[in-house]
Amino acid sequence: MDFSAQTGAAGKPAYLPSFSVLLAVAAALLAVSCASGEGATDQIAAVELSADTDSPALNAGVSEEEVGADGEPAEPVAVSLERLNLAAGTAYGEVRSRIMAQGWMPYAASAGAAPDVADTTVRKLHELGFEEAQSCSGTGMGFCRFEFTHVDDTIVPQPLLVVITTPSSELYGEPHFYSWRIEENVSSEVASTPSDSSLAVLEANATYAEQNFSEVLYAQIREDEAYCLDSGSCGDVRYLFKDVLMVSSVGEFGSTEMALLPHQPVSKSQAMTYARLLDADAVIDFENSIVAESHEGDSTEPMVITETFFEAGLPEEAAYELGSTRMAQLISSPGKGISRIQFSVVVF
Repeated sequence: MDFSAQTGAAGKPAYLPSFSVLLAVAAALLAVSCASGEGATDQIAAVELSADTDSPALNAGVSEEEVGADGEPAEPVAVSLERLNLAAGTAYGEVRSRIMAQGWMPYAASAGAAPDVADTTVRKLHELGFEEAQSCSGTGMGFCRFEFTHVDDTIVPQPLLVVITTPSSELYGEPHFYSWRIEENVSSEVASTPSDSSLAVLEANATYAEQNFSEVLYAQIREDEAYCLDSGSCGDVRYLFKDVLMVSSVGEFGSTEMALLPHQPVSKSQAMTYARLLDADAVIDFENSIVAESHEGDSTEPMVITETFFEAGLPEEAAYELGSTRMAQLISSPGKGISRIQFSVVVF
């Protein structure tokens, strides 16, 4: 791992005691392995059970001039699925058969998909014959994602049907249908990846899904979730915003972490704005920082860059006496925007 001091406000290298350097390195290692836990279940930011058939994506490739085999105007693929009236809780095998009867084919590894075969649940689903299983969340509602492509390759852009399931009451049994949606711009030559990058979004509280993360909303969440945030007994607390996914988790010895995951990587200035919002008590020194580079796993894995800002005015000996310190971190990959902003209380 390589690390170097950033310059301070005066243009000189910012001084950090050896204790802080070691802590920054340790925090950088922790940052590349995000903690998981039980998801919030107050409200689920789930895909609607029936999709919006007025959406251009759902009517992809269908014009007024196109006709079906019977000479009648061709029906948008989403409409044909709407007519199935798929009900949540239905055995996935039954839903799968009805979907395939509408011209949808399982999107499997043999067709170019990249399922998460390291996940035991995904492998078990493949053993059951559901080769289109791509990934499973492993927490909270236990959502799994299945994908299908359409047999009609003249549809432009090519649609991808995403089906979400919940687990069986039996270990590794047949899952139950939960919801579906259609995504566009799919190519069989491109590996399959959930557009939200994580099924965690499905398990987030959607109360503020139409609003951007703000100081006011953050204060409201801290008040509403005070017990869960303080005790850590509720597992991860997740909230979906229009611009970010917020995840709060509790680690070893009572260490806590509040992270913001932008839906798209953001600039340094935007990330700093988010970091200052997370620093609700204004305890962080944002003028000085230390940067650490590390790999996710071994040296062949992607590089992760973590910039750490420490608690202002906290001498090394005071941190030892308190047994904890607070820090803010910006996490990115080389040449890309910042993909994670987090505020941590590290207990040691």
